[in-house]
Amino acid sequence: MGDLLFVLASALLLGLSTLLAGQLVALMSLNIFQLRSECAEKNPESCLVYPIRARGAEMWIGLSSGLVIVNTALTVMLAKFLTGGGLLTDALTIAISSLLIMVFSNMLPIYAFSRHSLKLSAMFAPYTSTYLDVIRPIVMPVAKLIEGGPMANEPPLPKEELIELISEFKQSDDPAVDDEEIRIAKSALTFGDVRVIDVMTPRRAISALKDSLAITTSVLDQLYKSGFSRFPVYSEQLDNIVGILYLRKLVVASSHHETIGSAMNKDVFFVNENQNLEHVLSAFVKTKSHLFVVINEFKEVTGVITIEDVLEQIIGKKIVDEFDHYDDMRTVASLQAKKIKRRIV
Repeated sequence: MGDLLFVLASALLLGLSTLLAGQLVALMSLNIFQLRSECAEKNPESCLVYPIRARGAEMWIGLSSGLVIVNTALTVMLAKFLTGGGLLTDALTIAISSLLIMVFSNMLPIYAFSRHSLKLSAMFAPYTSTYLDVIRPIVMPVAKLIEGGPMANEPPLPKEELIELISEFKQSDDPAVDDEEIRIAKSALTFGDVRVIDVMTPRRAISALKDSLAITTSVLDQLYKSGFSRFPVYSEQLDNIVGILYLRKLVVASSHHETIGSAMNKDVFFVNENQNLEHVLSAFVKTKSHLFVVINEFKEVTGVITIEDVLEQIIGKKIVDEFDHYDDMRTVASLQAKKIKRRIV
């Protein structure tokens, strides 16, 4: 009778060890963002597993501590069953318990649960959830103390997968996410892949001013009617940009200046046409500038890019400031540049 109880208890402990280790392996391999997305799409298995996976450190500590307790109980029980004393008995106890734990608490769970993580996690989800509810009063203080352990720094989904998930959200009927939010999210994820040359105003369409140009009422009127709020200022030739003229500042202080050169801001920042927009946005923030002159590898001016150009790529929508008269400045830039050059340069 005693031997039968030992066998039954051993089988129970080995089963619990396999289940706890398997659930730990399976749940740790599942990405919480992926589960949430699939649950939103009414995937029943993901909806079963997501609440457990969302417990984070509580889940990790609860399953880990349960696994330690079960394996320790198995070892103690083996030691008592194999009573007799001496080094041989102790060595036999260690060898048998180590073998059983390695097979049922390591090899088997890793092999089975890692191959079918979502399916098996969902299968045992009700039992796992009940177990975590029972031990929660004990686990939660520890979970808060260590702030999540390895769960605290879980890596997010790769950008490509996030874009795919966002696209799937767009096709779903989830009322919590509208089309505008989805469009902005996709644009924000992809804007860093766009190069300056793809969104800049090209050289042929730049509305630039010569530094020696006299400021007159006619010039002010033409600048305002151009639809632009910032103008690169050059000396002698366009490849020699010496400043930036801000129209709003010129309107306020035009009586104090005689030429464009005296009214311009002499801080000029240059960016290579092959830089990505993520780099350019960081440069805009660092310099507090609103316009960069774009150059190529030969230091030739190839265009200009504004902070609005970058922000438009992030939100996926055109931005028009209070001095702009058109929704798409690049569409009319070439025509306006020709008019300005013909009239006042």
